[in-house]
Amino acid sequence: MDLSGQQFKELQNAMIDAFIDKLSLEQMLLYKLNKKLRTIADEGNLKDIIFKLIQIANTEGWVGDLVCAAYEYNSGNYKLKAFYQKYENQLKRHNTVSSLVEETIETVKESPSIRIERLYNQGVVITGENVSMSGDRKIEITGGTVNASGAGALSLGDISGTVANIINQLPSSSELDKPGIKELLEQLKTVIEAESSLSNEDKADALEHLQTLAEAGQKPNEGAIQKMAKTAIQALKGIFSSLPDVAKLAEAGKTLIPLIAHIFGL
Repeated sequence: MDLSGQQFKELQNAMIDAFIDKLSLEQMLLYKLNKKLRTIADEGNLKDIIFKLIQIANTEGWVGDLVCAAYEYNSGNYKLKAFYQKYENQLKRHNTVSSLVEETIETVKESPSIRIERLYNQGVVITGENVSMSGDRKIEITGGTVNASGAGALSLGDISGTVANIINQLPSSSELDKPGIKELLEQLKTVIEAESSLSNEDKADALEHLQTLAEAGQKPNEGAIQKMAKTAIQALKGIFSSLPDVAKLAEAGKTLIPLIAHIFGL
């Protein structure tokens, strides 16, 4: 999550209201994020300290963690709760990506021979040796370290085409009356792209997680791959849970996700 100017102001006002003194802010940071306030922002009045804290968290990429931690620590505060609920979908995506990066690093450590291509809005390539990211929209993961800089955005059509190509590489089911991983992912992809209740941004997120499953489907029983598949399935469930019950994708998810999870032994 990267705050806009308006979001920054809203969060600052909410945190000023939620944390009435420096001590309570220090406790939240230490208990929830294992961070020490004095090493981040320790000068000025409480308003100045909160401003500096949010500014650094936003710059360093952990502002989503800060929002979640502050809300968990003081969920009864009206302004903080309102901010959290207003941007809940963005925060969920932040947490999902954070979890997937952690899973990816562990996967590379456990299976250094793995080479999997992943595309997010910026694009990801996992090679099994090192990790770096450049402006060509690709992240190359080598050895479990992640460096990111610059990125272009992929269109929904780009992501859809990539996912379709990877799914097509999977073997077809040998049983006519029993769909395999290829057929299940094709069905889910079709429903995701047709779902009118899903924004293009959420469709892109869902397709990216579908891509993880398609790549994992090449070796569904490998332990490290199963971890990535589990993370992707959890992320898809999170996206589908925000849909109205009458949405076709919500209904399809209830049927297809368990079948896909079963293939991965989850």
